[in-house]
Order: sequence, then C-alpha cells, then structure tokens
Amino acid sequence: MKLLRLMVVPLCAALCAAVVAHNLIDVAGDDLLPHDTFDDAAHGSRLLFGGAALALIATILGIAVAAAIREARGVEAAFCRALRSLAPGDGRAFVATVVGLTFAALVAMQGLDTVIAGTEIDGLASLLGGSLLLGGACTLVSGVFAALGARMLFERVVSIHRAVVAFAVALVRRASSAATSSRAARPVRRRRRASGAVASTPSAGRAPPPLALAS
Repeated sequence: MKLLRLMVVPLCAALCAAVVAHNLIDVAGDDLLPHDTFDDAAHGSRLLFGGAALALIATILGIAVAAAIREARGVEAAFCRALRSLAPGDGRAFVATVVGLTFAALVAMQGLDTVIAGTEIDGLASLLGGSLLLGGACTLVSGVFAALGARMLFERVVSIHRAVVAFAVALVRRASSAATSSRAARPVRRRRRASGAVASTPSAGRAPPPLALAS
C-alpha cells in the first residue's frame, strides 16, 4: 500500500508528460521529419491517458483534502503525514522514475493508437514519431519538466500547509454550525406545522354550536 501511494505522484507526472510529449512530437514532426508516423493513426490514446492523469490528480487532491479535514478535527499532523506518504523522495531518483515512466507511457500510447488503426509497428522509432532523436528529446524534456514541476508543487504545498489546514478548520466549523442551526430549527418548524394544522381545521376560530350554549 505504501509503495502504491509513493507511485501515485510519479505516475501522474509521467502521464501528463507523455500526453504533452505526444503532442510536441506530432507538431514538430510535421516540419522536421520526412514521415511523421504519428500522422498514420488517430490519437485516441491522448484522451485515455489524459483522463487517467486527471483521475490521479483527483485522487491526490482527495487524499490531501481528507487529511486536512482530519487535522482540522484534531488529528495532529495528519496533513503532513499524508503529504509524506505521497511526497517524491530523492530528487534524482524521482526525476529518473518520472522520465522512465514517461517513455513507457508514450510508447504505450502510440502502440495503442497503431493497433487500433490496424497498422504494423515498425520498430521503436515509429513509436517515437519516426525519429529516435526527436521523439527521445521531446519525451526527455517533458519528463524532466513534469518531475521538477511536481516537486516544486509539493514543496509549495508543504510551505503553506498551515494555511490549508486553517481553511479546512473554517470549513469544518461552518459545516458544524450549519448542522447545529438545522437541528435547532427543526422543533420550531414542527411547532409551526402543528399550529398551522390546528388553524386549518373546520372548527378552528368558530363559536360553539347553539345547542352547546343552551346546555
């Protein structure tokens, strides 16, 4: 479970980098390559891998928000512990991991597009747009930038974690106060409904019948 959590961030960064690299290779290949192999197939994999990246981003945000709320409710250092369970480790190892996963994701993307298009995979170069140099350079740059960006984002979140927790505290207090007000308003609403029911009955507000007065 711990290893799975540690892989969420590098995998998310790699998927984002692979989608970016795929677009870069496609655009650059039109001008720099005699035959851009990315033009031989549709690019449905971009939507698939982009959706997977968004799902991982939502997972990371969900873990962080849940931890901030736990800390706001009194669980000490819950937010920092959650970040540590997700945080990128050694800088160089993290960058290498993201770059490696980016290459794997890019190859998988183009391989999937090629298979769906019904064409044959003509070596590794065809999976990188038709040029190992261009495809490798775009993928490497995208992976490095994604890894560095992820680390910078984590460091930024850690530096403002008190503000994040304070915001969560405010949300929890507001939710608690709204729940308390709702519970307090229920008896009042019940009394009002009861009064309205009595007033709406046919005998409400009428004088006693003559026979009752005569008796």
